[in-house]
Amino acid sequence: MGSEIFAFSPAGKGTTVKLSVSATTSRVALSSFGDGRNVRFFNRGTKLCYLKFGDSTVESTASAMPLPSGAIEIFEIGPEITHVAAICDSTETATLYATSGKGV
Repeated sequence: MGSEIFAFSPAGKGTTVKLSVSATTSRVALSSFGDGRNVRFFNRGTKLCYLKFGDSTVESTASAMPLPSGAIEIFEIGPEITHVAAICDSTETATLYATSGKGV
């Protein structure tokens, strides 16, 4: 018997948060996780942005984890993670959506 893989499922109504990203770091609190600890990110912008996970003081830099334009990624995060921060290269902007839930 192998491990089962479940499709991503949002934690419920209101589990998506939006973050406007620019050349100045910005952060947003992640919504309630329900019984999962995964977050689905979608970079709706036309520019690359850089993500960093942490608490209410987290800040991102251009050396953080890149998320390309149009990318959708799902991350499993620990219970100490409450916020995500993002930044773009100078003069660039993006819109990032983060949806809490479970599965991949």
